[in-house]
Amino acid sequence: MAKLVRYLVRRKTEDVYIWTKMLAKRKDLEEVFARGPEEAVKKPAMPNPDTISLDDLETLTKEDLLLFGIHKLGMDLEQMDPKRTKDELLDIIKPAVFARGHEPPMEVPGTEQMNRPRGNLP
Repeated sequence: MAKLVRYLVRRKTEDVYIWTKMLAKRKDLEEVFARGPEEAVKKPAMPNPDTISLDDLETLTKEDLLLFGIHKLGMDLEQMDPKRTKDELLDIIKPAVFARGHEPPMEVPGTEQMNRPRGNLP
């Protein structure tokens, strides 16, 4: 089985790049782990831990949960032991995501301006 490689994908043009720190800063590129460029174009982007919903978290494969925990949450290999089941990994990852002050996203029309700072705060 081929090893996973960290790629950056531009969906609009289907351009695929090997992940680098400099390229990862670009907003038009999505991070993907895949076994080759062809697979990278087809795979969904690695989710952002600040905006992931509970449903999205639960739909990740075991392999993607391992990568998400290690690369997005900074968990170590002891926590993200590949021998664990998907449910065990979810039990470890859920508190790490949602205990960071992040609530699963809830869209309420007309509230996008509510959290914007107003006035001069000390």
